[in-house]
Amino acid sequence: MVFSPRPDVYETGGFREKQAELESEDLWQLADEREKFRPLPKNKPAVYHQMGVYRICE
Repeated sequence: MVFSPRPDVYETGGFREKQAELESEDLWQLADEREKFRPLPKNKPAVYHQMGVYRICE
């Protein structure tokens, strides 16, 4: 599963808490996480995203 939310939405929209909950229940595992990045350099105002890759546990 790959997520690419905006960092502000990730922090305030409950994503961080839900992802931590799913990890603690062994439903998925973080495989890779990247620093925030700006996908379109000409965006005004600047819009950033943060990528997380999760492995689904069976």
